[in-house]
Amino acid sequence: SKIGGEMVPHIAVEDVYLESLNTDGRVVVVTGVPDERRGERLVVIHTDEAGPAESLHAIIEKSHLPNLWRPRLEDYVKLDAIPVLGSGKLDLKKVKQLALDLAV
Repeated sequence: SKIGGEMVPHIAVEDVYLESLNTDGRVVVVTGVPDERRGERLVVIHTDEAGPAESLHAIIEKSHLPNLWRPRLEDYVKLDAIPVLGSGKLDLKKVKQLALDLAV
């Protein structure tokens, strides 16, 4: 995503969550959606296995990531499962669409 003119790698943000949760499973995915103020903003799609949004937000707030890379608490969306393609790979198109549809 390009936020406030700066490129933000989704994988770097995801890695903070996965490391803290001590999992390599697909329980959290980060995507970008349009934002009038900053160009884009990050949305975190997560499952119950990752925990509540408040816990995930606390993880990112304690991280070493720049403030610009930190999703807001209202930008967490819980789903039953992270969308994947028939091949087992992450369905990035579906993730993006869900973020657009469900994020505040």
